[in-house]
Amino acid sequence: MNYLRTITVGSFVPRSLVADLFLALSRVGFGLIMAFGHGINKLPGSEGFDGFAGFVESLGLPAPTLAAYMAVLSEFIGGILLALGLLTRPMAFLLIGTMGVAAFVAHGSDPLFAADADNGSKEMALLFLLGFLPFLVIGSGRFGADHGLRLAWKKPA
Repeated sequence: MNYLRTITVGSFVPRSLVADLFLALSRVGFGLIMAFGHGINKLPGSEGFDGFAGFVESLGLPAPTLAAYMAVLSEFIGGILLALGLLTRPMAFLLIGTMGVAAFVAHGSDPLFAADADNGSKEMALLFLLGFLPFLVIGSGRFGADHGLRLAWKKPA
């Protein structure tokens, strides 16, 4: 049980308040930008989802509708949970996977940098992927919901 707790809500809490504040600012920023800049406009039931699902199907992925649902839900729900610092490591893992597929499958034939692209590039997906890595390793930090869960679980019943 301790191992499961560690990989879901565990953290290597930075020792300084300033480091924790910047970790929280970064986590909230990345999470909200992902959820409301990239996920919300593709939610199931919207016109954006239909277009996105068609795009995913054009990539030749197996089970394209399921893949589209998974990508959109990881972007929207994962972004919100990351911003809250709740299940930070699992959400970072899902978002890193989603951004890896975006960079190397959806934008597989596109150039690396946006400046070299007419239509699309790998750049934004890779920036998000790299931005999510610290949360996979460190967790939410002191100012995330995971920290509160850790404290609650440590108290004797």
